[in-house]
Amino acid sequence: MHLFWSGRGFLVPAITFASCLAMELFVRATYHDDKYYQTHGWPVLGAFLVSAFAVYIISRGLVARRELRDIATGELVILQQEHRFLFIHVRYWPAILCVVGIVLFVLAERKGL
Repeated sequence: MHLFWSGRGFLVPAITFASCLAMELFVRATYHDDKYYQTHGWPVLGAFLVSAFAVYIISRGLVARRELRDIATGELVILQQEHRFLFIHVRYWPAILCVVGIVLFVLAERKGL
């Protein structure tokens, strides 16, 4: 059952989760503070920008298209698999992730004032 994704759309949340986890572990190891990731905006922004870049690279590789011609009718048939997460095509997710990262950054910085 693919209620939330189709094709390889599951890669969007998987990559985003992995990026956020890696950034939190990096920040904990660097600053020796368990709360730094939650109290500062730049690590979250960085994690979302890294995940946006990774999703962009992967989405470029997911474009697989086959053109077949029906011998009997001569009609051209195009086969292309759709890769979506939350009903949004994977190619749009890098921009969405950038915007979400910026919004979370602004909210974290406002909260810190």
